[in-house]
Amino acid sequence: METLFAGLPNAAILRAELKRLFRWLKDKGVTAIITGERNRAMYILKSRGMAHSHQIREFMLTARGIELTEPYIGPAGVLTGSSRLAQEGRDREEEQSTSREIERQRRVLTQKRELLESQIAALQAEFAAAEMEVTGVIDRKQRHLEQLVEMRAALRHSRRNDT
Repeated sequence: METLFAGLPNAAILRAELKRLFRWLKDKGVTAIITGERNRAMYILKSRGMAHSHQIREFMLTARGIELTEPYIGPAGVLTGSSRLAQEGRDREEEQSTSREIERQRRVLTQKRELLESQIAALQAEFAAAEMEVTGVIDRKQRHLEQLVEMRAALRHSRRNDT
């Protein structure tokens, strides 16, 4: 196609000539497969009485005939050929990058959890030591208080005996 229309000066004339060519082919009852220089793609405009895909499909001419490839539909539309391969590569890299980032975030979270747990354990140990110390002080003061009460009681008792 590029060879046929290479000498046309602008895109508007090219489109008009392509339309004229397609009308002529249709009038002759010819089914045409028009391919680009780099990528071969096709789609079905009409198929009376049959359900068909409206997607552009890339195809390859092989020893077994025409083989359709799965369409790649992305944010930029349907991609074929090297554009498709490049985009699929970028998609794979993005998926791998995202997977690596997820794993990194999981490791960070695990490290933070381990740090938190070690801080909690240290605080619990510190509290246990303080609790033992304070409990010892409380016990000593309680015994001292009990001794004071006993001593006062003994003094009161001894003073009653003096009378």
